[in-house]
Amino acid sequence: MKRYNIAMFNDSFRFDYNLEMVRGAAIAIKECGHHLIHVPMMAPTDDVDQVNAYFRRMTDFLVDMNADGFILPVGTLRSGRLVEGAAVDYMLEHIDHSKILCIEDHIAGIRSIAKDNCTGMRELMIHLLDHHHFRHVGLVEGPANSVGSQERHYVCVEELAKRHLSYVMTRGNFRGNNRQIIREFLDENPHLDVLVCFSDQIAINAYEVAKERGLRIGKDIAISGFDDIPSAALMDPSLTTVSIEPYEFGYAAGKEMVNLLDGKPQQITTFSSHFVHRMSCGEKEMPESEEFDQLLQRDVFPHQEITDCIYRSCTSGYHQELYQAINHLVSISEHIATAHAQRNGEDLIRKILQYEEQDYFNLSKFYETLMHYYQVLQKSDRYYKTSNEIVKYQQVFAKYFYRRHTEQIKKSAQKQTDIYQIILKASAFEKNPDAAYYEMFKSIDQLGYKFAGIYIFDKGADISQRAEEDLYFKAELLDGRIQVHPQRLREPGFILSEFGQNHPHTYTVAGLMADRSLLGFLVLEASHYDLQNVFFMSLELGLAIKYLKMFKVQNELLETLANRNVSLHFQAAYDELTGLLNRRGLQEKSTELFNVYQGMHVYIYSIDLDRLKYINDNYGHAEGDFAIKKIAEALHHSFRQTDLIGRVGGDEFLVVAIKPHSDEDYVIKRINLYLEDFNRLGKKAYPIRASIGYSEFDVTKHMDMALYLKEADERLYEVKKLKKVSRID
Repeated sequence: MKRYNIAMFNDSFRFDYNLEMVRGAAIAIKECGHHLIHVPMMAPTDDVDQVNAYFRRMTDFLVDMNADGFILPVGTLRSGRLVEGAAVDYMLEHIDHSKILCIEDHIAGIRSIAKDNCTGMRELMIHLLDHHHFRHVGLVEGPANSVGSQERHYVCVEELAKRHLSYVMTRGNFRGNNRQIIREFLDENPHLDVLVCFSDQIAINAYEVAKERGLRIGKDIAISGFDDIPSAALMDPSLTTVSIEPYEFGYAAGKEMVNLLDGKPQQITTFSSHFVHRMSCGEKEMPESEEFDQLLQRDVFPHQEITDCIYRSCTSGYHQELYQAINHLVSISEHIATAHAQRNGEDLIRKILQYEEQDYFNLSKFYETLMHYYQVLQKSDRYYKTSNEIVKYQQVFAKYFYRRHTEQIKKSAQKQTDIYQIILKASAFEKNPDAAYYEMFKSIDQLGYKFAGIYIFDKGADISQRAEEDLYFKAELLDGRIQVHPQRLREPGFILSEFGQNHPHTYTVAGLMADRSLLGFLVLEASHYDLQNVFFMSLELGLAIKYLKMFKVQNELLETLANRNVSLHFQAAYDELTGLLNRRGLQEKSTELFNVYQGMHVYIYSIDLDRLKYINDNYGHAEGDFAIKKIAEALHHSFRQTDLIGRVGGDEFLVVAIKPHSDEDYVIKRINLYLEDFNRLGKKAYPIRASIGYSEFDVTKHMDMALYLKEADERLYEVKKLKKVSRID
């Protein structure tokens, strides 16, 4: 049987709806005997154009490597960080449509599984309008170009129109920070008694805003969400929402992708949603026994107690069937590793409880079982008490799950210190690149990973451009065995060695970047808990590879400058944010440079980012950091590789240049032109500009550096003063 390599894109590496969908697809594809190649958004930037460029380059890589199939969650990709870009259109244009399965939205001419945004939303609206009789409704929607947001809007408006009710609305984003949007919305509409949020992330932000204003959720204002992310049951009060069951959705997508590649007809075209009733919509809190609180305090899963509790809660007509189902469920959750190995128990497990090797289970089947009980009693006198009990059952299971999840995250976080050592260890072998690669993979092996492979471009290319150079399979880790290939062209397909070919696995692919350059790709077998580590690892490997290339080109210069010991001095000499020399590193390198270049003519440039405080105050420190890095990028672009460029303060830079261009203003003009080009094309709400002063001197043994630095600073301040007078800034 041919073993397929199936790629699945993902615009997040957080533990939420997106990863649940990926996890479901991974389990389904593994069960069918194939590999999943997970492609999360790991571009080290918030710039929309660069994020889109990152996904385009990943698409090129996967197409060139002959991936057999592609799962594209087009709704998530278009409504997330790619909302302003064309990465999804690029994928659809450059991938053979016979290999694509689109999920969440329907794409004409391509096999697709649409997400049913309507059924659950309609159930939610009927409950809010007919059971609670809310009449002042506020809709907090998602992006305008999101099909999911459009369909949810249509259902809400239709149900409101049936009852001759009006509404107000605002627009947020599904996974970002919506707090200020909601604050302004409530300021303009203080009479609202319910906020219908089009995602759970929006609802989380609505909780925060309501609580900061002293509003009691479920009493002063009702809030609902959409998605039923894992934390929804644990919110206070628990969040009323709509569930798409992302794990089940991903699982169905994985099966459908294999059907497509096997040439079988499509089995499913739409994945349904359902209303999840909890307490944030304003249900009455009824007195409850203390046994639930006792269950929540247990450090281990309360098997017998919860089954007894459920048994006592059931009515005589239905309790036996429900009791047996729940008893099976909790037994499996307590002995999940054993149950996983028993083939005869897999059908029962799959129906009631979803699982994987990390002891992480999905709650959706448990919810379904409880909802059966809830629906039977919905019209009885025990309606409110039953609602409370269902939420408590969910919370007990969710708490137990989060305990395990937290333990896994803690174990994963312990690896980060070792990850940060990769570049230092590799740099110690700067004169022997193969030994450096071996050291990198030795570090990966020590972190506990079983398989890893690196593909490297000979030179590297700007991320916005498709690399035309050859791609080499440079090194691999195979269950403790490390192999470094001096010069091995990539083969037409993924080189997964014996490890990948014998058994189905889930791999993560990340681009290896340094600044804007894409140097290659990392393929690593890693769990969803480790995605943050994979991101950090890709950054460290990218920097290590960049410096290996730089050391190769500049080896003679580095030897002339007193054989700099990179492995001991890198962290002390370089600025973490920009990768430039810091004050100490610049001072050391300048001293070495002046000892070599006695009698040479030198320029010192003092550069200051204009209005950093304004950017930080009005757009946030992340934007301030972006502006600082953009200045660093402009300096890299404008000076030579032999010039020393450093960041010596928050927004202060210093450059030492030997034998510059004959026109002393040439470099200044080049820097300003680079920044103006960015300001014109970069789509930032603020301009990025710099003020520059300089001094010049001949290198002598008795020169006074402080004097020349002072002269450069004085010219810098004159420039800034002129800018203020002429209102340039």
